[in-house]
Amino acid sequence: MTVHVNPTKLLIILLLVAIGLACAVADISSTSNHALRFYPNTSQPKSHLKASPTPARSDNTAEDRTFNGAKLKEVAKYGTQKITTAAKSFILTAELKMMPKNQQTVNQLFSRFKVKDVKTNLFESVQFRRWSASVTKLFSKDPDAANKAIVLKLTMEHTDKELATMLAAAKQVPETKNIASNILKAQMDHWVEQKKSADEVFQFLKLDEAGDKLLANPLLNRWMKFVFKRKQYPDEVLISYLRNHYTDEGLANVLLGAKRGSGIKLDFQRQEGLIVQEWVKAGKTVDEVYDLLKLRNVESSDFLQSPALANWLAFMTRLGTPFYNAKTGPYELLYRKLISQYDDRGLANVLLGPKGDFGKKFDYHKLDDLILQKWVESGKTVDEVYKLLKIPHVEASKFLQNPALENWLSFVTKLDAQLDNPNSGQYKLLYTKLTRRYDDNGLASVLLGPKGDLGQKFDYQKLDDLLLQKWVKTGKSVDDVYDLLKLRNVQANNLLQNPALETWMSFVGKLDPRFYNPYEELYKKLYVNLGENKLDDLIRVTKNGDHTRAKNIAEKLEEEILRMQRERAVNLAKLHAP
Repeated sequence: MTVHVNPTKLLIILLLVAIGLACAVADISSTSNHALRFYPNTSQPKSHLKASPTPARSDNTAEDRTFNGAKLKEVAKYGTQKITTAAKSFILTAELKMMPKNQQTVNQLFSRFKVKDVKTNLFESVQFRRWSASVTKLFSKDPDAANKAIVLKLTMEHTDKELATMLAAAKQVPETKNIASNILKAQMDHWVEQKKSADEVFQFLKLDEAGDKLLANPLLNRWMKFVFKRKQYPDEVLISYLRNHYTDEGLANVLLGAKRGSGIKLDFQRQEGLIVQEWVKAGKTVDEVYDLLKLRNVESSDFLQSPALANWLAFMTRLGTPFYNAKTGPYELLYRKLISQYDDRGLANVLLGPKGDFGKKFDYHKLDDLILQKWVESGKTVDEVYKLLKIPHVEASKFLQNPALENWLSFVTKLDAQLDNPNSGQYKLLYTKLTRRYDDNGLASVLLGPKGDLGQKFDYQKLDDLLLQKWVKTGKSVDDVYDLLKLRNVQANNLLQNPALETWMSFVGKLDPRFYNPYEELYKKLYVNLGENKLDDLIRVTKNGDHTRAKNIAEKLEEEILRMQRERAVNLAKLHAP
């Protein structure tokens, strides 16, 4: 049988239960105080029973009783507050269940929780949290309806534009990010439902105030989602807006501003392609777009990483001319632009500057070659280009990984091909530069430093041999070079894996073979530091390891030790022969 309960009666019953609970706790406090007043000096009433022969000991002094009473009052007060709060929450929940789930109720709750009184940081306020929680409970089975109701009320209190700004700010605060995201979605759905136009929402989001930084504005992504929800093509709507509100120079500034954005989830290449295509349709020339993108104003050292250059190259590929397929690609055009605006020092800065990503098809070496060939044809010397590329200022330890070195070596090769009496070769020239610039410690740093990509044909071993031969000619000893290469600082257990060891052994191999054997010299170094047993262990472990070069050295060292032992045995036998 179904029992029908009058909602008003149910609410009254709940109120009475809550009041009763609160009173019960209050009575506990009152009774405790009364007991303390009734027995002021003892912990209990007097008894007429005979006293126990054992001396009575009271643990409840007057101070204890006072403390316990105060504590009990505090607990009672806290308990009352907690029960009262729980009761209020319980009553509110019951009340919400009986309220009609409509906008009028949401508005009444807004007033009840005094949300209108909040002047700043609305979404962080207690009033808003209580109101939004109540609305969520009201629409407990439909969170989307709750968010929609919140948006409707907030839009009544604030304009669409103001609310959009408030929500965008709240989304950046960790504590309000989730609620702001939910309301933002509801706001967008509300705009779609209200048939707001793309232009209206563009203004709500203040995108009309973004200027040059339009493509970098995080809210543009939100606007494009709105346009998509309206069954329109965002790209077409965007380019229509840009066409109507920006000049060609303004469009160029928008492209440049996009690169300074905050990394939002936009396909910049697609958006930029729309603008570039507009210039193609308008019949703009390569030179006109070059000027629109202000490429003449770019510092030479920043030129090859300029976002504007990427846009200009993109424009050229859309003109119908197969720039990337022709022999000179876009490089001849780009080269002509460079030599018209930079002197030789500026061109050197272009070569040395950081490089941007212009796609896999863009080959920097082709542009470099055109600049280097210009220097060859204009009569630049090896020394002049060496200085232009600022190589004399490079630290010794970074010399062989300096990108400018590759350009200089390429220039030397091109120059030699033009000369009737070519230079002595790139290795000899480089060796001469190094020995004039660095002392022996510096040369050692060059040998030990990291090595860059100087082309497939460059053989580092040839340069190393020239430097080591210099030390041989100047009378450097085995120990001298051992110290120069900082091998004395290497632990004996790690020596076989150290790259500098091979350089040192290569030096020893250039000495008179009648007196010096690289592996015999290595044995002496290790034997002094490790002793025979530990040396045997090192060889065994290294041979079983994964380091290929170290394994080869260990195997040859073992062979040399066996040879020396046999030779020693033969010599001993001769010594003791009759």
